[in-house]
Amino acid sequence: MKKNILGLLAVFAVLGYGTVVAAPCINVEHQRAETLAAQLDQAKTMAETLAALKAGWDNPPATYRPHTRWWWPGNAVTKEGIAWQLEQMKEKGFGGVEIMSFLKIYEKGNIEFGSPEFFDMVHYAVTKAQELGLEVTPPLGPGWNHGHAWVKEENRSKVLVMAEQELKGGQAVDCEVKAPTDYVRQGRKLEAVVAVKLDAQGKPDCSQRVDLSAGIKGAKEFSPRPQNQVTTDLPVGRWKIMSFWTVFTGQKCACEDYDPPSAVVDHLDKKAVRQYVETTGERYRALLGEHFGQTVDSFFGDSYELKQEDFLWSANLFERFQKEMGYDLRPYLPLLKYDGAPETPYVRYDFGHFQHLLGMEAAVDVLTDYCAEIGVQMRQQSHYRFTAELIEASGRFQRPETENTKRSFDPIFWHKLTTSGAQLYPSKDKRWVSAEAFTFINTKYRTTLEQIKQGTDLFLRDGITQFYNHGYFYTPEKELAPARDLIWMNRISHVNTWWPWYRGLADYQARAAYLSRQGRAEAGVLLYSPMPTVWSERAEFPCSNVRDVPFGKLPKILIASGYDFDCVNDDLLQHHAEVRDGKLVINGYAYAVLILPRVRFLAPETLAVVERFARGGGTVFALNTLPQKAIGLLQHVEHEQQLAAMIETLFDTKSGAKEVGAGLTYFLPDCDGFDYLTKWSPGSVEWSATEPLNPAYAKFIAALRERLTPDFEIADKPLSDGLTFRHTRIGSVDTWFVCNLQTNAVQTEVILNTKERYPQIWNPMTGQIHAAAKSRVTADGRLALAVDLHPWESCFTLLTAQPDETLRPARELRPETLLPVTGTWAVEFNGLGGIQKQLELPKLVDWTTLPELKNFSGTAQYALDVELPAKLASENKIVLLDLGEVHEVAQVWINGVAAGKVWMQPYQVDVTKLLKPGTNKIQITVANLLWNYAAGLTKPTPIPQELQARYGATWKQH
Repeated sequence: MKKNILGLLAVFAVLGYGTVVAAPCINVEHQRAETLAAQLDQAKTMAETLAALKAGWDNPPATYRPHTRWWWPGNAVTKEGIAWQLEQMKEKGFGGVEIMSFLKIYEKGNIEFGSPEFFDMVHYAVTKAQELGLEVTPPLGPGWNHGHAWVKEENRSKVLVMAEQELKGGQAVDCEVKAPTDYVRQGRKLEAVVAVKLDAQGKPDCSQRVDLSAGIKGAKEFSPRPQNQVTTDLPVGRWKIMSFWTVFTGQKCACEDYDPPSAVVDHLDKKAVRQYVETTGERYRALLGEHFGQTVDSFFGDSYELKQEDFLWSANLFERFQKEMGYDLRPYLPLLKYDGAPETPYVRYDFGHFQHLLGMEAAVDVLTDYCAEIGVQMRQQSHYRFTAELIEASGRFQRPETENTKRSFDPIFWHKLTTSGAQLYPSKDKRWVSAEAFTFINTKYRTTLEQIKQGTDLFLRDGITQFYNHGYFYTPEKELAPARDLIWMNRISHVNTWWPWYRGLADYQARAAYLSRQGRAEAGVLLYSPMPTVWSERAEFPCSNVRDVPFGKLPKILIASGYDFDCVNDDLLQHHAEVRDGKLVINGYAYAVLILPRVRFLAPETLAVVERFARGGGTVFALNTLPQKAIGLLQHVEHEQQLAAMIETLFDTKSGAKEVGAGLTYFLPDCDGFDYLTKWSPGSVEWSATEPLNPAYAKFIAALRERLTPDFEIADKPLSDGLTFRHTRIGSVDTWFVCNLQTNAVQTEVILNTKERYPQIWNPMTGQIHAAAKSRVTADGRLALAVDLHPWESCFTLLTAQPDETLRPARELRPETLLPVTGTWAVEFNGLGGIQKQLELPKLVDWTTLPELKNFSGTAQYALDVELPAKLASENKIVLLDLGEVHEVAQVWINGVAAGKVWMQPYQVDVTKLLKPGTNKIQITVANLLWNYAAGLTKPTPIPQELQARYGATWKQH
């Protein structure tokens, strides 16, 4: 192992830090995106704005196109394979890749992470991507979690671990301090020993505790076999001796098995993080610096799946805590674990906020600042499993990212926390939010393009405008081999049966992302994120370390009632907010309503901003409870007196509305349901109708409507089941993304809260632009718009102050004549595993009902001659071929000419211009899913013979 490390270090020595970087190597797609952005920024009139928007809409640059996580298992890649797969991606409408160095699968052909050959392959991938106009994110380390083999030992990940033992009091004894049984082979350092009295039931009573730390004997240094004693002279009774240890976790980066093995960096130590990112960052800078800010657009950090039991920690933090928080944490450590002491919530808040500060200055600020120095952006899943508060972290990274894909009407507050931070914190560059997308959208091999489109629309609705597919698995094999596959991801790649149809979805995503990323989001409601309450109530997060923010069903209730919202934290309220004309204004975004959801703990400084907002004409809702306690241990009594006085002035403390200055406050204690997670699942659920509001929430929405007009109303339905929206303002153009996230088609009228009068419809599926068919001005001056959408369909409505006389409404496609297509179909099947079969089918059937095709995955080409009556052919009407129920994608030819591809409802193709009187040949190619083939395998498929010389005949099972 030492030889390998020296070899890797020698590579650094030869290239050297501070290598002079050549002039930028231009990526034409990056330049085109900057040119389009400049045109839009410089637009002075509505016409110029629309013209600039249309230029990007017609051909969105790479940044708006779907990107993908590109898994490199064992880095067993070749330049030929890299080129072929990148060309596949370009052809199918991708915009870029994020390389993820993964576990070895093949017995041969692997390339160690960090070796000269590895960097040569990354360099080739970047140069090939630059040639194709794609973007690349190279990996800072193998697998995920920040780390690699060159993280110095002292810079490796650490936790604060608790060990317990019982002792009888009443006499002075020297007691051996038992070390924790976790992380037994790692260095452990004893930090504190505190005794807690046990009550009659044997439960710790944290109000009775004794700090024994001063009596610790033995070396207080890291050792895998520590030996410590403590002198005790405890009163009579049963006591629990709690010892607290800083421990190295020994954690490797997830899903890597390279030589030398990696180590996760200490995410709370800024010097450690700097050493980690510089080690690979400078290597890439010497190798790829000319591509930085062009083809190499970002570095990436995945979700923080860190070992953090009992608590994420670092070395020498007790002294730092005392400096930051004003007291010694050690006597209070049992309060992090057990309830019962009056100081418990105050200490827990201080601990949570302290961890937040450490996470921000190390894993957030260091990575962001380093990337800014070298000219790339830091794209990071700021994430719900890390110590840093999500809104502030998202406001610091150049490119915050989220994940967690749903495919039904299920607004996700994690997304809104991330997008809110990105837009509310000031930045010299325009920030947008990306997503690790479609990971658990369905069972592997069962995911359809329509389902990916559903997930796309929910991301767009929540303000996410860049999608990193999960993912594209590098394989030299051209057919699916489940035994050599990644268990988590969807196969959005060349091995999928629907790959030839993917370009249609990619173009949809590109147009939708392009239009959604422009301008500024509009929302009238600001939802306070109650992290002080979370930090005060819990120091441990038992549900997969997810730092849950208990918003309950409030996000969906707001959206379903026609109100979009952004989220706000204490830092934004205290340091970035101002009250202006009855609105709370942050970074130019103005809000008329502030909601406090189950806020039990609050800083007086934050409540003072709330009071200024109410007195200035704003509306404040406190749901479930009023703030009762201050935050932090020091001066909490004084601060709670201040809180109590302000609360008495601000709210009717029993319930109801109260006039405060020019504004109004409401306390609605019956609005409940703000519970913490009891289980964590990142997967999606099937669509279901929105539950009716209970009386308490119906009262809340009624009061909200009295104070603020909804953004979006459905004329015949007060609560949406899935017809929903996102509102943005692009210069003088009012823009609405309207999507139907449900299984039912809708024909209704929606009322948009806008002063603009002239709507035009931009169809992201086809790229076509039309005038709206029907609209009217309502009695209160809003705009009512006719909406006609199929299940899961969407569109953009752009509203302007003047009409565009060149646009005409789209022709209404309502069938008047139903002409059945009957006859015996000639069908030719070509599937995975070399299956080929020809059948004649007098009627269309499910393939799985045919025994010989039960486990068939692939394509079938149907052919049939049909007669078109001369009268029907001569009429000036649109003729659609309705394919009925299709599983899952289809392409139609009429008389040998391609008529179109369909991959979601409605499976209809316009064949008007291709039909002729008399006989017409219809050919339809249909592809199903990979699942049938995978489910039918009784043993692993072998590695193809022609690949075995390079990759071997066997593989690893993961």
